[in-house]
Amino acid sequence: MAENLFAIQDVKEGMVNWTVKAMVIERGYPRITSTSQTYQKIILIDSEGTKMQCTIWNTDIPVLEDALELYHSYLISNAKVDTTVPEFQIFDNPLQWTLSERTPIEEIPDAVYDIRHVKYEYVLLRDLGEYVHNKRGFDVLFAILDIGARRTTKDKHIVQNITIVDSSNTLATLVLWDQYVEQEGEIMRQLEGPFPVVQATRMRVSLYQGYQIATKGSSIFTFNPPIPAAGKLHSWCMANAKKIDKLPGPDTNTSVTPLRADTPNKDQFKCVNELPTVVDKQEFYWVKVTCKVVDLTQHFWYLTCSKCNRATDAMGNDPFWCNHCKKRTPGVVNLKFIIELSDKTGSIPATVFQRDAEGMFGITAEYMKENMQQGELSTSAIEKLCPGVNYAVRVKAYNYAKSRVPKCLYSVHEYDILSRTKREKSVKNVRESISTTEKPRKKTRRQLFVEGDCDASKEEDDLPLAIAFKKKKKKN
Repeated sequence: MAENLFAIQDVKEGMVNWTVKAMVIERGYPRITSTSQTYQKIILIDSEGTKMQCTIWNTDIPVLEDALELYHSYLISNAKVDTTVPEFQIFDNPLQWTLSERTPIEEIPDAVYDIRHVKYEYVLLRDLGEYVHNKRGFDVLFAILDIGARRTTKDKHIVQNITIVDSSNTLATLVLWDQYVEQEGEIMRQLEGPFPVVQATRMRVSLYQGYQIATKGSSIFTFNPPIPAAGKLHSWCMANAKKIDKLPGPDTNTSVTPLRADTPNKDQFKCVNELPTVVDKQEFYWVKVTCKVVDLTQHFWYLTCSKCNRATDAMGNDPFWCNHCKKRTPGVVNLKFIIELSDKTGSIPATVFQRDAEGMFGITAEYMKENMQQGELSTSAIEKLCPGVNYAVRVKAYNYAKSRVPKCLYSVHEYDILSRTKREKSVKNVRESISTTEKPRKKTRRQLFVEGDCDASKEEDDLPLAIAFKKKKKKN
């Protein structure tokens, strides 16, 4: 067999009568695709440090259940070698192996590779913003702080939030869905001891509720891996346990620097009066608009549970009982309010949340809480909210599910600064105009549009990406 022994990089598509000596360094759990196919991902490494992605399908999975143990070494012969579809390619090597019940797999006692020397380029949690548009996936090494309760969405999906920390002294939320909740989520719940360490490979950034880490189809979790980096992280967590306990929750962490999406082409921008009034599903549009707050009497912030991020009607600064977590937790203040987006063709209201609001208006949730007393904003807060700033804004259009009549609403998904305009009115005039203006009769969005040309010629400057959130029902 030695004469047919090859390195992973020397195995090509169409080859026959070959054998590779390799070690299993990642072993995923079986997953079910949207077409009801079951697959399992295995990552191998040879003595040269070359990695190879392997897939086991359907009925072959239980046959090979006891083979290919994590960190064990094997002689693998004549697996099917295929070219990977680019969107599923994990490594620079475009090939993948398909392992089946017919693939000769023989365990060997000698370790092919020292697991301590396997190289991973872990992304720090504080740098997640740099990977918002990363489609290939990235690796993270973290310690678990809290396992959130499982919950079911309106679409009957199961979701679970895991609070994590890493050596950058940053908290983040790992969000698991469906199969990952049932498998990896359950294992995480059973891990013993403080600060269990997890390696997660080929992850992505989710913008659903701030910066969260989410899984891809090729994501694999390894629990308490026997590598130096994991031991070092656990020791660091144990030594800094008191400091970690005082860190702000993931949604209040402002150390993450977001990035905006690639600037769209000029012909991708729409005028406000070209935006739809009804949509069948979520749609996204770029507009060049002036953004400002018009309604200064609205509520600008709300409280959420510090563990599961669900909104609450609790008041004050005292911990409250969360019906989702089944725990008494402190509340976290979050920004949410309505702004006006306008150009020469008309205007629309749009909801802006947390980091969008912080970047657009230079405020924080705590600042707004302190500067709004008995429904009245302070002068300094008004000066921050009503300057009129031009942005290239990517808005999300969606139907309001709780409305009997189809209703299209908008929220800010991301933005890019254009230029700052002169204030049209003084703070005093703004306050007077808000208090004396008669409330208009209800009209449709199309009736509010004003005829005119859209100004889409201004230059964009770089500014961080903002984040999309779900629309919440406005309180009276």
